[in-house]
Amino acid sequence: MKRKSHAMILSAALAAAAVPSAKAAVLISDSFSYADGALETVSGGVWEINSGTGSKLVSSGKLVIDDNNTSDYQRQFNAGATATTVYASFKANFSSTDPPSSVGSYFAALAGPKSGTSFSTAFRARVGTFVAGTEGAGKFTLGISSGGNAVNIATDFTYWPTALSFDTEYTIAIEYDATSPGTNKLWVNPTAESDPSITFNGGSGTTLGSFLWRVNSSSIDGDKTVDDLNVGTTFGDVIAVPEPTVAGLAAAAGVAAMLKRRKR
Repeated sequence: MKRKSHAMILSAALAAAAVPSAKAAVLISDSFSYADGALETVSGGVWEINSGTGSKLVSSGKLVIDDNNTSDYQRQFNAGATATTVYASFKANFSSTDPPSSVGSYFAALAGPKSGTSFSTAFRARVGTFVAGTEGAGKFTLGISSGGNAVNIATDFTYWPTALSFDTEYTIAIEYDATSPGTNKLWVNPTAESDPSITFNGGSGTTLGSFLWRVNSSSIDGDKTVDDLNVGTTFGDVIAVPEPTVAGLAAAAGVAAMLKRRKR
């Protein structure tokens, strides 16, 4: 009986080590591996201009968010899905040659679903940048909000505690949870959901159905490139959590060794 129990424990440990963490629902996965050109064209209409003028361009597999035009884009979740708790991640590189102003504005957000031909104007987990002038040379401030526009207003945004560097690629992850009072959360270069994050509370009850890229104006925003957008209903959908194989197998080996000692 003991041998059977030991075998069952060992089998369970090995199985847990071999199986990666489960994913819930991947809502968008876009590496921007399109031909160079206007996003709305080269994406085959997956990305749509919901407001503004001009076109954002895909160049060498990245989306260039140039603030010299005001086109904003939304992409609906796969198969028209909607959700009230959503995670997203993307890579972003902020240009030092055209930085945001001391006011700043948001450039990315989760949004509600499209209704017929009408795009949603309910934006949550708004990610924005500005330059306060106190960050140090070549640096800027990143923040998150549920509904703010000007990033430099502390009551409207929560700020990442350390200044970030221009011309450096970061992985930015966000979460919106519609449960009252509404949770808007942001991580920088995370590898696990438990990594340091910041939170802005507000905007509860919103159902999401799309992702937004946005520009305010050339005097406020600054230029940036973005890549590898992922949207899903769990953290593991949007951030490649390190596979547990090595640590899991080590733990399983420890279980096996313990059982072997007990048999002796």
